[in-house]
Amino acid sequence: MYRIFNHGWDSKKDYDDYKKYLMPKLHKILDKGYSVKWDGFGNWVTITKSMGNYKAPEKHCFNMIMLCQIKCFRLKSTYGINDGRISKMWLVLKPDYPSRQYNFEHQIDYFNYDRGSDVNKLKKDKKAKKMYDDIIRVFG
Repeated sequence: MYRIFNHGWDSKKDYDDYKKYLMPKLHKILDKGYSVKWDGFGNWVTITKSMGNYKAPEKHCFNMIMLCQIKCFRLKSTYGINDGRISKMWLVLKPDYPSRQYNFEHQIDYFNYDRGSDVNKLKKDKKAKKMYDDIIRVFG
């Protein structure tokens, strides 16, 4: 097993192949106006988009961000969304302020998938649905 910090890969080639798969995807999502964070070692990617002073269907809060965390793989799987490469996904609208002040009652969970759909409220917000669609098109 090839280890990079706490992340295990079958081999260095497996890790290099994953990077070759992932890097163009990250550039595509950046081109769509999103911010991206990948630690360079594992399968988790965080994608955000500032919503500014956003009036959500259920709540209103200044300086909101749409945040999505995905666990994606190079190969498709029956565990993935639509039998694709994303096995876990969490999409939420939340206030953009430091985590020490974070209060979960101000967030709206739009989508949660962990090898199966747990929450799906994408019909309630067109911007959440658009972000979901963009991510599935690029990584799915």
